[in-house]
Amino acid sequence: MSKRVLIPVADGSEDLETVTLIDVLRRAEFDVVVASAEERRMLTCARGTRVTADAMLLDVLAQDFDLIVLPGGMPGAKTLGELEPLAERLRRQAAGGHAFAAICAAPPMACMPTACSRGAGSPAIRA
Repeated sequence: MSKRVLIPVADGSEDLETVTLIDVLRRAEFDVVVASAEERRMLTCARGTRVTADAMLLDVLAQDFDLIVLPGGMPGAKTLGELEPLAERLRRQAAGGHAFAAICAAPPMACMPTACSRGAGSPAIRA
């Protein structure tokens, strides 16, 4: 059974980070769910790339995921950081010992405010 990965995406998410995550993880045969944080499935990334989400974010947050990855980009990362249901899901992911990751603008915008970054770090962010 392949690992399940959730990639929440919003308008303004970074094009390269979003598309590369989806492509590389699907090529590696992960079960990737791209979920829209907006009120529609068609999203426009920061540089104009259009992405069609597989699902609406609020509809999948209760499901189990082995990994949740948040792409950066503004204002997409800000939008993700303002969603309390996503923040709660990230806290549950961390509390359950499950992996999550955030790229570029997403750590300070979406992970740091949720306090799910304790025990995590990167070159730019200290735990």
